[in-house]
Amino acid sequence: LELLGRLKEENGTQIKVIRSKRNLLDVVISRYKHKGNKGNIHAHCRKGDEKCVQQHMKASSGFVLPTRRLLSQMKELNDMEMRIDRLLSKMKVPTIHVSFEKLFMGTNASEWTRTFAFLGVGPSGDVSMADVEEASHAATSIPYHNVTLSNYDEVVDVLLGTEFEPLLH
Repeated sequence: LELLGRLKEENGTQIKVIRSKRNLLDVVISRYKHKGNKGNIHAHCRKGDEKCVQQHMKASSGFVLPTRRLLSQMKELNDMEMRIDRLLSKMKVPTIHVSFEKLFMGTNASEWTRTFAFLGVGPSGDVSMADVEEASHAATSIPYHNVTLSNYDEVVDVLLGTEFEPLLH
């Protein structure tokens, strides 16, 4: 972030930041899926790579998410997100907040249209879902926590009554 400030001071270059925010429970699940669950698997699959997609689907269903540190992990992630937002605001960096879920799992392309409009580049006007699907990678996660997590009820118990309870789906 220091670089952003120096660039603007030294040569007047203005950088715009796109903050793609994701459901923090999904972030923790994804990290565990990729690093701690059933070995290291690639973050994304190319469309048509059925072997990769099947590996992801297998890794994405019925695993036990450790809950001992779940709440503290989510608080740490949330605090980090808030610190970054405060720094960007303090430095007056033009920033747009977009939803990871709307970008990659949405039913329309409005989040992409909003992003391109903010940047002032890319397609002008509306982006279609066909455009998004053509440009994106293959879907590799199951959207339901009760399918992904065999200890879903335990995760619910940990998050119940906290600021993170609404993230369950």
